[in-house]
Amino acid sequence: MDKEAIKWLHRQLPKLVENQIIDLETASRIRDYYPLSSEIEKKGYTFTFGVIGIMLVGLGIILILAHNWDQLARSTRMLLSFAMLLSAQALAGYVVIKKVDKITWTEGSAIFLMLMVGASMSLIGQTYHLVEDTSKFLLTWMVLSLPLVYIMKSTAVAIGYLLGITVWVFTGYDTAVRHLIWILFGLTGPYCRQLLKDRYANQTVLYFWFFLVCFLFSFGGVFEGQIAKFGFLIFACLFAISYLIGKLWFNDDCRGWRKPFKVFGLMTMIGVSFILSFRNLWLRIAKLPVNSIELWLVAAVLIPVLYLLFLHMTKFGLRRSLFGCTSLVVGCAYLLNMADPTGVGAIILINILFVVFSLDVIARGLQTHSLGLLNLGMLMIAAQTVARFLDNDFSFIMRGIAFMGLGILFLLANWIAIRRREGGCDGK
Repeated sequence: MDKEAIKWLHRQLPKLVENQIIDLETASRIRDYYPLSSEIEKKGYTFTFGVIGIMLVGLGIILILAHNWDQLARSTRMLLSFAMLLSAQALAGYVVIKKVDKITWTEGSAIFLMLMVGASMSLIGQTYHLVEDTSKFLLTWMVLSLPLVYIMKSTAVAIGYLLGITVWVFTGYDTAVRHLIWILFGLTGPYCRQLLKDRYANQTVLYFWFFLVCFLFSFGGVFEGQIAKFGFLIFACLFAISYLIGKLWFNDDCRGWRKPFKVFGLMTMIGVSFILSFRNLWLRIAKLPVNSIELWLVAAVLIPVLYLLFLHMTKFGLRRSLFGCTSLVVGCAYLLNMADPTGVGAIILINILFVVFSLDVIARGLQTHSLGLLNLGMLMIAAQTVARFLDNDFSFIMRGIAFMGLGILFLLANWIAIRRREGGCDGK
Protein backbone atom coordinates (compact mmCIF):
# COMPACT_ATOMS: atom_id res chain seq x y z
CA MET A 1 0.00 0.00 0.00
CA ASP A 2 1.44 3.41 -0.95
CA LYS A 3 2.00 6.30 1.47
CA GLU A 4 -1.09 8.31 0.48
CA ALA A 5 -3.37 5.29 0.92
CA ILE A 6 -1.90 4.61 4.37
CA LYS A 7 -2.42 8.26 5.38
CA TRP A 8 -6.04 8.09 4.16
CA LEU A 9 -6.60 4.88 6.13
CA HIS A 10 -5.23 6.44 9.32
CA ARG A 11 -7.59 9.41 8.88
CA GLN A 12 -10.58 7.06 8.53
CA LEU A 13 -9.87 4.94 11.58
CA PRO A 14 -11.28 7.41 14.20
CA LYS A 15 -14.54 7.68 12.21
CA LEU A 16 -14.81 3.90 11.93
CA VAL A 17 -14.34 3.55 15.69
CA GLU A 18 -16.80 6.38 16.40
CA ASN A 19 -19.45 4.72 14.23
CA GLN A 20 -18.77 1.37 15.98
CA ILE A 21 -17.77 -0.32 12.73
CA ILE A 22 -14.53 -1.47 14.36
CA ASP A 23 -13.34 -1.39 17.99
CA LEU A 24 -10.27 0.37 19.40
CA GLU A 25 -8.22 -2.84 19.52
CA THR A 26 -8.84 -3.53 15.83
CA ALA A 27 -7.94 0.07 14.93
CA SER A 28 -4.71 -0.26 16.90
CA ARG A 29 -3.82 -3.47 15.09
CA ILE A 30 -4.49 -1.81 11.72
CA ARG A 31 -2.20 1.10 12.67
CA ASP A 32 0.54 -1.36 13.63
CA TYR A 33 0.10 -3.32 10.41
CA TYR A 34 0.10 -0.18 8.21
CA PRO A 35 2.41 2.24 10.07
CA LEU A 36 3.10 5.73 8.76
CA SER A 37 6.59 6.24 7.35
CA SER A 38 7.33 8.79 10.10
CA GLU A 39 6.50 6.16 12.73
CA ILE A 40 8.80 3.64 11.05
CA GLU A 41 11.62 6.18 10.96
CA LYS A 42 11.02 7.08 14.62
CA LYS A 43 11.29 3.43 15.64
CA GLY A 44 14.44 3.09 13.56
CA TYR A 45 16.03 6.12 15.21
CA THR A 46 15.04 4.87 18.68
CA PHE A 47 16.52 1.45 17.98
CA THR A 48 19.77 2.78 16.51
CA PHE A 49 20.53 5.47 19.06
CA GLY A 50 19.35 3.33 21.97
CA VAL A 51 21.80 0.57 21.03
CA ILE A 52 24.62 3.09 20.45
CA GLY A 53 23.93 4.65 23.86
CA ILE A 54 24.08 1.30 25.67
CA MET A 55 27.29 0.39 23.83
CA LEU A 56 28.92 3.66 24.89
CA VAL A 57 27.88 3.06 28.51
CA GLY A 58 29.35 -0.46 28.41
CA LEU A 59 32.59 0.70 26.82
CA GLY A 60 32.85 3.53 29.36
CA ILE A 61 32.59 1.06 32.25
CA ILE A 62 35.27 -1.13 30.68
CA LEU A 63 37.64 1.82 30.16
CA ILE A 64 37.20 3.08 33.74
CA LEU A 65 37.99 -0.36 35.13
CA ALA A 66 40.93 -0.80 32.77
CA HIS A 67 42.45 2.50 33.95
CA ASN A 68 42.57 1.35 37.58
CA TRP A 69 42.99 -2.37 36.95
CA ASP A 70 46.65 -2.71 37.94
CA GLN A 71 46.00 -1.10 41.32
CA LEU A 72 43.38 -3.69 42.34
CA ALA A 73 44.00 -6.96 44.15
CA ARG A 74 43.31 -10.23 42.34
CA SER A 75 40.28 -11.02 44.48
CA THR A 76 38.85 -7.56 43.81
CA ARG A 77 39.41 -7.98 40.07
CA MET A 78 37.64 -11.34 40.17
CA LEU A 79 34.68 -9.90 42.07
CA LEU A 80 34.37 -6.93 39.71
CA SER A 81 34.52 -9.17 36.63
CA PHE A 82 31.74 -11.41 37.93
CA ALA A 83 29.75 -8.42 39.19
CA MET A 84 29.73 -6.87 35.70
CA LEU A 85 28.62 -10.14 34.15
CA LEU A 86 25.94 -10.87 36.74
CA SER A 87 24.53 -7.33 36.60
CA ALA A 88 24.26 -7.54 32.82
CA GLN A 89 22.55 -10.96 33.11
CA ALA A 90 20.15 -9.59 35.73
CA LEU A 91 19.23 -6.68 33.45
CA ALA A 92 18.70 -9.05 30.51
CA GLY A 93 16.53 -11.33 32.67
CA TYR A 94 14.40 -8.38 33.79
CA VAL A 95 13.92 -7.28 30.19
CA VAL A 96 12.91 -10.79 29.09
CA ILE A 97 10.30 -10.95 31.84
CA LYS A 98 9.01 -7.36 31.94
CA LYS A 99 10.06 -5.52 28.76
CA VAL A 100 10.17 -8.24 26.12
CA ASP A 101 7.92 -6.20 23.80
CA LYS A 102 10.18 -3.11 23.96
CA ILE A 103 12.74 -3.30 21.14
CA THR A 104 15.10 -0.68 22.55
CA TRP A 105 15.18 -2.36 25.97
CA THR A 106 15.69 -5.79 24.43
CA GLU A 107 18.42 -4.76 22.02
CA GLY A 108 20.19 -2.54 24.54
CA SER A 109 20.30 -5.14 27.33
CA ALA A 110 21.39 -7.86 24.90
CA ILE A 111 24.30 -5.86 23.47
CA PHE A 112 25.28 -4.76 27.01
CA LEU A 113 25.42 -8.42 28.11
CA MET A 114 27.47 -9.29 25.03
CA LEU A 115 29.99 -6.57 25.90
CA MET A 116 30.16 -7.69 29.54
CA VAL A 117 30.81 -11.31 28.49
CA GLY A 118 33.78 -10.18 26.39
CA ALA A 119 35.02 -7.79 29.10
CA SER A 120 34.82 -10.44 31.84
CA MET A 121 36.69 -12.97 29.71
CA SER A 122 39.38 -10.43 28.91
CA LEU A 123 39.83 -9.14 32.46
CA ILE A 124 39.95 -12.58 34.06
CA GLY A 125 42.36 -13.79 31.40
CA GLN A 126 44.63 -10.81 32.07
CA THR A 127 44.48 -11.31 35.84
CA TYR A 128 45.45 -14.98 35.78
CA HIS A 129 47.72 -14.77 32.71
CA LEU A 130 45.70 -17.23 30.68
CA VAL A 131 46.57 -17.95 27.05
CA GLU A 132 46.65 -14.63 25.20
CA ASP A 133 45.38 -15.75 21.82
CA THR A 134 43.21 -13.17 20.04
CA SER A 135 41.77 -15.75 17.65
CA LYS A 136 40.65 -18.12 20.42
CA PHE A 137 39.32 -15.22 22.49
CA LEU A 138 37.21 -13.85 19.61
CA LEU A 139 35.89 -17.29 18.65
CA THR A 140 34.96 -18.14 22.24
CA TRP A 141 33.34 -14.75 22.78
CA MET A 142 31.25 -15.00 19.63
CA VAL A 143 30.12 -18.58 20.35
CA LEU A 144 29.11 -17.60 23.90
CA SER A 145 27.24 -14.54 22.56
CA LEU A 146 25.33 -16.40 19.84
CA PRO A 147 22.57 -17.75 22.17
CA LEU A 148 21.64 -14.14 22.98
CA VAL A 149 20.57 -13.72 19.35
CA TYR A 150 17.85 -16.32 19.84
CA ILE A 151 17.01 -15.85 23.54
CA MET A 152 16.72 -12.07 23.29
CA LYS A 153 15.82 -11.99 19.56
CA SER A 154 18.50 -9.33 19.23
CA THR A 155 19.53 -7.99 15.84
CA ALA A 156 22.21 -5.83 17.47
CA VAL A 157 23.93 -8.90 18.91
CA ALA A 158 23.54 -10.69 15.57
CA ILE A 159 25.33 -7.80 13.85
CA GLY A 160 28.02 -7.80 16.55
CA TYR A 161 28.41 -11.54 16.03
CA LEU A 162 28.86 -11.06 12.26
CA LEU A 163 31.51 -8.38 12.84
CA GLY A 164 33.27 -10.57 15.40
CA ILE A 165 33.55 -13.68 13.24
CA THR A 166 34.68 -11.53 10.30
CA VAL A 167 37.52 -10.07 12.37
CA TRP A 168 38.32 -13.63 13.56
CA VAL A 169 39.06 -14.68 9.96
CA PHE A 170 41.95 -12.19 9.83
CA THR A 171 43.54 -13.05 13.20
CA GLY A 172 46.11 -15.64 12.22
CA TYR A 173 44.55 -19.05 11.73
CA ASP A 174 45.59 -21.08 8.68
CA THR A 175 43.28 -21.54 5.69
CA ALA A 176 41.91 -24.91 6.80
CA VAL A 177 40.66 -23.53 10.14
CA ARG A 178 39.32 -20.36 8.52
CA HIS A 179 36.75 -22.46 6.64
CA LEU A 180 34.96 -22.81 9.99
CA ILE A 181 33.57 -19.35 9.15
CA TRP A 182 30.92 -20.93 6.89
CA ILE A 183 29.57 -22.92 9.84
CA LEU A 184 29.64 -19.77 11.98
CA PHE A 185 27.62 -17.92 9.31
CA GLY A 186 25.25 -20.87 9.05
CA LEU A 187 24.48 -20.72 12.79
CA THR A 188 22.63 -17.45 12.14
CA GLY A 189 20.40 -19.10 9.53
CA PRO A 190 17.34 -19.70 11.76
CA TYR A 191 17.43 -16.07 12.92
CA CYS A 192 17.62 -14.90 9.29
CA ARG A 193 14.44 -16.86 8.59
CA GLN A 194 12.70 -15.05 11.45
CA LEU A 195 13.81 -11.67 10.13
CA LEU A 196 12.59 -12.47 6.62
CA LYS A 197 9.01 -12.57 7.87
CA ASP A 198 9.21 -8.76 7.55
CA ARG A 199 11.75 -8.23 4.77
CA TYR A 200 11.74 -4.43 4.85
CA ALA A 201 11.76 -3.80 8.60
CA ASN A 202 14.60 -1.61 9.87
CA GLN A 203 16.24 -4.47 11.77
CA THR A 204 16.04 -6.86 8.82
CA VAL A 205 17.48 -4.34 6.37
CA LEU A 206 20.30 -3.32 8.74
CA TYR A 207 21.20 -6.95 9.45
CA PHE A 208 21.45 -7.91 5.79
CA TRP A 209 23.59 -4.86 4.95
CA PHE A 210 26.10 -6.01 7.56
CA PHE A 211 25.71 -9.63 6.47
CA LEU A 212 26.64 -8.84 2.86
CA VAL A 213 29.67 -6.72 3.79
CA CYS A 214 30.90 -9.26 6.38
CA PHE A 215 30.41 -12.16 3.95
CA LEU A 216 32.41 -10.31 1.29
CA PHE A 217 35.35 -9.64 3.62
CA SER A 218 35.19 -13.14 5.10
CA PHE A 219 35.28 -14.71 1.64
CA GLY A 220 38.31 -12.63 0.74
CA GLY A 221 39.99 -13.49 4.04
CA VAL A 222 39.41 -17.24 3.75
CA PHE A 223 40.75 -17.45 0.20
CA GLU A 224 43.48 -14.86 0.68
CA GLY A 225 46.50 -15.90 -1.42
CA GLN A 226 44.48 -18.55 -3.28
CA ILE A 227 42.60 -16.35 -5.73
CA ALA A 228 44.59 -14.09 -8.00
CA LYS A 229 44.03 -14.54 -11.71
CA PHE A 230 40.27 -15.12 -11.56
CA GLY A 231 39.62 -13.08 -8.44
CA PHE A 232 37.67 -10.32 -10.20
CA LEU A 233 35.53 -12.88 -12.04
CA ILE A 234 34.71 -14.70 -8.79
CA PHE A 235 33.75 -11.51 -7.00
CA ALA A 236 31.75 -10.30 -10.02
CA CYS A 237 29.75 -13.54 -9.78
CA LEU A 238 29.16 -13.05 -6.05
CA PHE A 239 27.95 -9.49 -6.67
CA ALA A 240 25.68 -10.70 -9.49
CA ILE A 241 24.18 -13.32 -7.15
CA SER A 242 23.41 -10.60 -4.59
CA TYR A 243 21.84 -8.36 -7.26
CA LEU A 244 19.72 -11.15 -8.76
CA ILE A 245 18.48 -12.30 -5.34
CA GLY A 246 17.50 -8.71 -4.61
CA LYS A 247 15.65 -8.32 -7.93
CA LEU A 248 13.83 -11.65 -7.61
CA TRP A 249 12.77 -11.64 -3.95
CA PHE A 250 13.47 -8.22 -2.40
CA ASN A 251 12.33 -5.72 -5.02
CA ASP A 252 9.06 -4.27 -3.73
CA ASP A 253 8.32 -0.57 -4.13
CA CYS A 254 10.31 0.99 -1.27
CA ARG A 255 13.37 3.16 -0.73
CA GLY A 256 16.59 1.91 -2.28
CA TRP A 257 18.47 1.47 1.01
CA ARG A 258 15.75 -0.95 2.14
CA LYS A 259 16.81 -3.32 -0.68
CA PRO A 260 20.33 -4.30 0.44
CA PHE A 261 20.81 -7.26 -1.90
CA LYS A 262 19.93 -5.30 -5.02
CA VAL A 263 21.75 -2.06 -4.14
CA PHE A 264 24.87 -3.81 -2.81
CA GLY A 265 25.09 -6.04 -5.89
CA LEU A 266 24.46 -3.16 -8.29
CA MET A 267 27.01 -0.77 -6.81
CA THR A 268 29.72 -3.42 -6.46
CA MET A 269 29.20 -4.64 -10.03
CA ILE A 270 29.57 -1.08 -11.29
CA GLY A 271 32.75 -0.77 -9.22
CA VAL A 272 34.24 -4.00 -10.59
CA SER A 273 33.39 -3.01 -14.16
CA PHE A 274 35.11 0.36 -13.68
CA ILE A 275 38.26 -1.22 -12.18
CA LEU A 276 38.48 -3.74 -15.01
CA SER A 277 38.33 -0.97 -17.62
CA PHE A 278 42.05 -0.22 -17.07
CA ARG A 279 44.46 -1.88 -19.48
CA ASN A 280 47.36 -2.22 -17.01
CA LEU A 281 45.23 -4.45 -14.82
CA TRP A 282 44.60 -6.87 -17.69
CA LEU A 283 48.32 -6.93 -18.48
CA ARG A 284 49.01 -8.04 -14.89
CA ILE A 285 46.18 -10.60 -14.94
CA ALA A 286 47.60 -12.17 -18.12
CA LYS A 287 50.91 -12.91 -16.32
CA LEU A 288 49.34 -14.58 -13.27
CA PRO A 289 49.33 -18.40 -13.04
CA VAL A 290 46.14 -20.47 -12.83
CA ASN A 291 45.50 -22.71 -9.83
CA SER A 292 42.92 -25.46 -9.40
CA ILE A 293 41.20 -23.81 -6.38
CA GLU A 294 40.32 -20.77 -8.48
CA LEU A 295 38.83 -22.95 -11.22
CA TRP A 296 36.66 -24.77 -8.69
CA LEU A 297 35.52 -21.47 -7.19
CA VAL A 298 34.66 -20.08 -10.63
CA ALA A 299 32.50 -23.14 -11.32
CA ALA A 300 30.90 -22.92 -7.86
CA VAL A 301 29.80 -19.30 -8.30
CA LEU A 302 28.90 -19.46 -12.00
CA ILE A 303 26.31 -22.20 -11.52
CA PRO A 304 24.03 -20.14 -9.18
CA VAL A 305 24.56 -17.07 -11.40
CA LEU A 306 23.28 -18.96 -14.45
CA TYR A 307 20.33 -20.38 -12.52
CA LEU A 308 19.31 -17.02 -11.04
CA LEU A 309 19.81 -15.31 -14.38
CA PHE A 310 17.49 -17.84 -16.02
CA LEU A 311 14.82 -17.13 -13.39
CA HIS A 312 15.32 -13.38 -13.83
CA MET A 313 15.04 -13.50 -17.62
CA THR A 314 11.93 -15.65 -17.35
CA LYS A 315 10.32 -13.12 -15.01
CA PHE A 316 11.56 -9.77 -16.36
CA GLY A 317 12.88 -10.37 -19.89
CA LEU A 318 16.32 -9.94 -21.47
CA ARG A 319 16.61 -6.12 -21.38
CA ARG A 320 15.94 -5.85 -17.65
CA SER A 321 18.50 -8.60 -17.00
CA LEU A 322 21.40 -6.47 -18.29
CA PHE A 323 23.10 -5.90 -14.93
CA GLY A 324 22.73 -9.55 -14.01
CA CYS A 325 24.82 -10.50 -17.06
CA THR A 326 27.84 -8.55 -15.80
CA SER A 327 29.71 -11.61 -14.52
CA LEU A 328 29.21 -13.38 -17.86
CA VAL A 329 30.63 -10.40 -19.73
CA VAL A 330 33.60 -10.34 -17.33
CA GLY A 331 34.08 -14.05 -18.05
CA CYS A 332 34.14 -13.33 -21.78
CA ALA A 333 36.73 -10.59 -21.14
CA TYR A 334 38.91 -13.16 -19.37
CA LEU A 335 38.66 -15.46 -22.39
CA LEU A 336 39.65 -12.59 -24.69
CA ASN A 337 42.58 -11.79 -22.42
CA MET A 338 43.81 -15.38 -22.64
CA ALA A 339 43.68 -15.21 -26.42
CA ASP A 340 45.22 -11.69 -26.53
CA PRO A 341 47.49 -11.01 -23.49
CA THR A 342 47.82 -7.34 -24.51
CA GLY A 343 44.41 -6.78 -22.95
CA VAL A 344 43.01 -4.75 -25.86
CA GLY A 345 40.03 -7.01 -26.49
CA ALA A 346 39.21 -7.27 -22.80
CA ILE A 347 39.21 -3.52 -22.12
CA ILE A 348 37.15 -2.81 -25.25
CA LEU A 349 34.50 -5.28 -24.07
CA ILE A 350 34.48 -3.97 -20.49
CA ASN A 351 34.33 -0.35 -21.65
CA ILE A 352 31.36 -1.18 -23.89
CA LEU A 353 29.71 -2.84 -20.88
CA PHE A 354 30.33 0.22 -18.71
CA VAL A 355 28.95 2.59 -21.35
CA VAL A 356 25.83 0.44 -21.72
CA PHE A 357 25.45 0.46 -17.92
CA SER A 358 25.73 4.24 -17.85
CA LEU A 359 23.25 4.80 -20.67
CA ASP A 360 20.78 2.36 -19.13
CA VAL A 361 20.94 4.18 -15.78
CA ILE A 362 20.47 7.53 -17.52
CA ALA A 363 17.51 6.17 -19.51
CA ARG A 364 15.86 4.85 -16.35
CA GLY A 365 16.44 8.18 -14.65
CA LEU A 366 14.73 10.02 -17.51
CA GLN A 367 11.83 7.55 -17.63
CA THR A 368 11.16 7.71 -13.89
CA HIS A 369 12.02 11.44 -13.57
CA SER A 370 14.67 10.45 -10.99
CA LEU A 371 17.46 13.02 -10.73
CA GLY A 372 19.40 10.59 -8.54
CA LEU A 373 19.53 7.88 -11.21
CA LEU A 374 20.17 10.41 -13.94
CA ASN A 375 23.14 11.97 -12.15
CA LEU A 376 24.49 8.52 -11.21
CA GLY A 377 24.57 7.60 -14.90
CA MET A 378 26.22 10.90 -15.79
CA LEU A 379 28.82 10.41 -13.04
CA MET A 380 29.57 6.95 -14.44
CA ILE A 381 30.17 8.48 -17.88
CA ALA A 382 32.36 11.19 -16.33
CA ALA A 383 34.37 8.63 -14.32
CA GLN A 384 35.00 6.52 -17.41
CA THR A 385 36.08 9.57 -19.39
CA VAL A 386 38.55 10.60 -16.68
CA ALA A 387 39.87 7.04 -16.48
CA ARG A 388 40.49 6.88 -20.22
CA PHE A 389 42.44 10.14 -20.02
CA LEU A 390 44.61 8.54 -17.35
CA ASP A 391 45.08 5.47 -19.51
CA ASN A 392 46.10 7.44 -22.61
CA ASP A 393 48.18 10.50 -23.43
CA PHE A 394 45.82 13.32 -24.45
CA SER A 395 46.65 17.01 -24.67
CA PHE A 396 45.27 19.48 -22.13
CA ILE A 397 43.15 21.07 -24.87
CA MET A 398 41.47 17.73 -25.63
CA ARG A 399 40.88 17.08 -21.94
CA GLY A 400 39.47 20.58 -21.43
CA ILE A 401 37.06 20.20 -24.35
CA ALA A 402 35.94 16.79 -23.06
CA PHE A 403 35.29 18.09 -19.54
CA MET A 404 33.39 21.09 -20.88
CA GLY A 405 31.25 18.75 -22.97
CA LEU A 406 30.55 16.56 -19.95
CA GLY A 407 29.56 19.60 -17.90
CA ILE A 408 27.15 20.78 -20.59
CA LEU A 409 25.66 17.27 -20.81
CA PHE A 410 25.19 17.23 -17.02
CA LEU A 411 23.33 20.53 -17.07
CA LEU A 412 21.27 19.64 -20.15
CA ALA A 413 20.24 16.23 -18.82
CA ASN A 414 19.18 17.67 -15.45
CA TRP A 415 17.28 20.51 -17.17
CA ILE A 416 15.38 18.00 -19.34
CA ALA A 417 14.60 15.77 -16.34
CA ILE A 418 13.33 18.70 -14.27
CA ARG A 419 11.17 19.97 -17.15
CA ARG A 420 9.68 16.51 -17.66
CA ARG A 421 8.99 16.07 -13.96
CA GLU A 422 7.31 19.47 -13.70
CA GLY A 423 5.31 18.73 -16.83
CA GLY A 424 4.20 15.39 -15.36
CA CYS A 425 3.15 17.05 -12.12
CA ASP A 426 1.12 19.65 -14.01
CA GLY A 427 -0.53 16.99 -16.05
CA LYS A 428 0.84 18.26 -19.37
